[in-house]
Amino acid sequence: MNIKNIIADLGQIYFNLKLSLKQFYQNSNFYDKKISKTSDISFDYKPRPYLLSSLVKYQKKNIKLKTLP
Repeated sequence: MNIKNIIADLGQIYFNLKLSLKQFYQNSNFYDKKISKTSDISFDYKPRPYLLSSLVKYQKKNIKLKTLP
């Protein structure tokens, strides 16, 4: 039983250490320099026709035009 408690405690220590290092890194200036900065860029969504084909039912119709003599 003592070995299980020791292993559980070591796991908790590892988890807490990992979490604190992650928070320290994300609050540092080094992290701010590494992430990409975006300016006010507008993103336009232009869906592809094949993506809409499953949502929209349409029929292809061929119209034959007769030329006048």
